[in-house]
Amino acid sequence: MNNNQDCIFDQTTQNDEFLKGVEELKDYVWFDDEKKAEIILNDHWGLTIKRGGCDHFELSAEFFYERPLDFKTNKKLVFDNIIWITNLLDEFDGDIIKDCFDKEKYSITEENENKFF
Repeated sequence: MNNNQDCIFDQTTQNDEFLKGVEELKDYVWFDDEKKAEIILNDHWGLTIKRGGCDHFELSAEFFYERPLDFKTNKKLVFDNIIWITNLLDEFDGDIIKDCFDKEKYSITEENENKFF
């Protein structure tokens, strides 16, 4: 990672403080060099949350499912998970995201057979 002096964003303030106290995510593992947390949610689901950056600040949540999941068939389940995490963390605005889903104001891009954005 870049030397903090070369960064636009102060990396010393980029830590896991935003996750502390969130009971549902208490078993996370924080990787400071990558500014991300990994959480095993249950037997099938995992979650990676990134927060930080040097020149570009990122705040993202990415779910992982242990086997192929047909998006069209399971769209409600996927959206419910997104709404859950965005309501759980103060740094996301879950109400706006839910409203976008309800009004179908979103786009889904299929990167490959089992990965969508």
